[in-house]
Amino acid sequence: MTLSDWLKVNDCNDERRAEWTIQLAQLLPQCKDGHLNPERIDVDETENSLSLNNSSIMLDEYSAPEILKNDEVNNFSTVVFSYGLIIDELYRGASFFTEKEWSTEEILRQTEGDWFEPFDEDDPLGDILNVLLSDNQSRPKTLNELKALLLKNADIAHIIKNDPQHPWATESVDDSTQPNATIFNDDSTQDEVDTGLAIGIDLGTSNSTVAYYQAGRYHYLELRNSKRLIPSAIYFKEKAQDKWLFGDLALKRGVMYPDALFKHFKRYIGKSESRSFHVEPQAKQSTQVKRKYIIDTNIFVEDPRILEGFGADVEVLIPKIVFEELKRLQSAKDTEDEAEVALQSINEHENIISFEDSHPELLTEDMFQSSDKNNNDRNDSKILSVAFFHDSSKTILLSNDKFVAQKADWKEHKFQVQNYETFSHYRHVTEESDTPDELKLTGKDGAAFFLQYLRNEIRKKIGYVNKAVITVPQEFSAIQHNEIKEAGFKAGFTEIELQKEPMAAAVAYGLELNENQIILVYDFGGGTFDVTILRISDGEFTRLASGGDDKLGGEDFTQALIDDFKNQLIDGKLLPDDETLDMFDEENSELSHEEFIKNELKIWEACEDMKCRLSVSDSDRKTVQLYIRPGERKDVEYELSRKDFEHITDELMSKAKKALDSTLKKAGLKREDIDVIILAGGTSSIPSIAVNVEQYFGKKPYADRDPSTLIAEGAALFADMKWNQNSTIDKKIQVFDKTMTDFGVALKGRLFDPIIPVNSSLPMQKEKIYSLVEDEQKELLIECFTRDEGSSATRTMDDTIKYIGKVQISNLPPLKRSEVDVCVTFNLTKEYELAVDVNLKDKKGQAINQATVKINTTGI
Repeated sequence: MTLSDWLKVNDCNDERRAEWTIQLAQLLPQCKDGHLNPERIDVDETENSLSLNNSSIMLDEYSAPEILKNDEVNNFSTVVFSYGLIIDELYRGASFFTEKEWSTEEILRQTEGDWFEPFDEDDPLGDILNVLLSDNQSRPKTLNELKALLLKNADIAHIIKNDPQHPWATESVDDSTQPNATIFNDDSTQDEVDTGLAIGIDLGTSNSTVAYYQAGRYHYLELRNSKRLIPSAIYFKEKAQDKWLFGDLALKRGVMYPDALFKHFKRYIGKSESRSFHVEPQAKQSTQVKRKYIIDTNIFVEDPRILEGFGADVEVLIPKIVFEELKRLQSAKDTEDEAEVALQSINEHENIISFEDSHPELLTEDMFQSSDKNNNDRNDSKILSVAFFHDSSKTILLSNDKFVAQKADWKEHKFQVQNYETFSHYRHVTEESDTPDELKLTGKDGAAFFLQYLRNEIRKKIGYVNKAVITVPQEFSAIQHNEIKEAGFKAGFTEIELQKEPMAAAVAYGLELNENQIILVYDFGGGTFDVTILRISDGEFTRLASGGDDKLGGEDFTQALIDDFKNQLIDGKLLPDDETLDMFDEENSELSHEEFIKNELKIWEACEDMKCRLSVSDSDRKTVQLYIRPGERKDVEYELSRKDFEHITDELMSKAKKALDSTLKKAGLKREDIDVIILAGGTSSIPSIAVNVEQYFGKKPYADRDPSTLIAEGAALFADMKWNQNSTIDKKIQVFDKTMTDFGVALKGRLFDPIIPVNSSLPMQKEKIYSLVEDEQKELLIECFTRDEGSSATRTMDDTIKYIGKVQISNLPPLKRSEVDVCVTFNLTKEYELAVDVNLKDKKGQAINQATVKINTTGI
């Protein structure tokens, strides 16, 4: 019988439990897809053994069969989950300590030597850990080491190596995987990159979600207590990037020090001006310690004058082997100029340089040995040993060699490894600052750093990731599209596709929707509210109209609760004996700054949680411990019913209704014309929203899916259809959109002339014929612009007209205006990527000169 059937009628004693746990670990390599569950395992009671059967059943690794939900059954049954769940649980153990920011010493002290998050006494995953780690004296220190160790002990490396469809096939694991080796390999071959999973990212104003589609189901990046919603926030504890916090941690810390919090960076995409942030005040003292940079030879070849960017506040450590390599490169034709300039620069900056001996004694045998393949390998090890000798959070090893970064992870370390691109971008961001504790970042910078964080986190779960579909608001301009793409590339993705958020939400449902319907996507996110009307016909999605309110979102609902809480405090309704507390004004509260901001954090946390709980409960009560006067704290009870909550937020719902009215009018439709209403965005989970939508349209919205993850799911579908050659999605989906702005050129006198008008269907190609400005013109300059929807401005100096790029042709032959046609062709893709083709032709149509430019739509 199957193990599932056996567990329904039998218990598992301790002896059998221990034996079968070992057998389960041994069965893992035989389970090709890594998905081990009770239906796939047969029990032989006579032999007391387990074996795999031929069942292909794929049970949801997060929702076991009913037997597993029976508390009366010995929870050994929960051991028999998928391999993916085990990995996920182990990762959560790793993140538990990461979020607490404990040092290695603190982890060992707190856990009495056990690195993993403590399991319950009867937790079967603890048994699996003991089995897999029983033959190893040292426990892993990083997630990479842990996964490599697990692979080695479970002996499934050869399966992954020989099975290109395995989800970890990109990680280059072989049969010789060592316990302290990393299984992430940035130095992947092209074939390995092509077989990697592609992900969908809903990059939200307030919250973001990452999903991927595999084997017919969605999977998600889940952080901090399995939350799929990740706050789009960055907090600057210090100026060094490795000290920044992201997501929940950033948001909570930012309540106390808002000047160090960067959120809503999405609202600043397309704007060139930087915003200033100050690091957390306590971090100022730590910045007095000099930052140390260790520079690899390849960095000097990339930028021979890199030392000119360093000031006296840093120390540059140059391994002696690097100095020797530069001297050798002086005699090589390909590098003689770079090496000579680099050596000269080293001479000029002796005041900040120390030349360092290598320290082979600090490296493990597999990292530094005479059998290294070549001189480069040995030299890499010598350079690494310098970094380990100066190991601290203030040490940065600059190297373009991906294998150096990989080798560094074989041993626990505090220093950072950065390539030149990351270093130069980060230095640009930080060195523009006017004060030592100030950072200046644009919206694009914020998006790049946050996307980099998301990519790093999802890599911990599924391995190498370089392809992503990122969703953008319907109203985003060509400039904003381009900046999101640039941010994605800076984050480390090599292939990116952008999709509109409402299209993604509709497509997530679109596999199930009927044809020839008009769909309204009601997207109420944390920071914005968007309404889009689409038509689906023959598998084609066409946008009819869009609208919304970019200053209305879930945060406004939280703020409404906060204001009510503070009003009740100042009115004495929450405190006994007519006591009052003013939390609207720090000075009037009579509290110290620290006490006031601690109160702010407590109130925000309580109201944010209450907003979520009132989505599933009729009422909620919170006990909040606040400072009511200097040095004195008291428990404050705050209770609210769902009806009270709806009354408090009534004005917000009125704003949403106005946006609906406006969008329907723009589409030329009535309420009864809408066939399907799809709720998207986390705020749509609030029951009063679904009720209001139903009352408005006279029909229930689709609400059987989680609206907070819907857009990411649609993005994951697009990613699977685009890059997965073995995609299981049979239904082909086409998306048709329209331009949100006019696209055109500047004529003489700075007059704007549209070539592609607003609301043109995408993709669009259109040509216009112009003439030269004067006879015998030596140079032709075509400047390209966009004009906002609804604007009738005629001059390019107007605020609604934005420069996006140019095409320039020089050294023209002597020509008369009357003899030449200047043919300008705009080719605009579905992703808002613009190619401008300029052809000079004589009156017979013969080409004289031409140029094609892909417009880099960065803002001014």
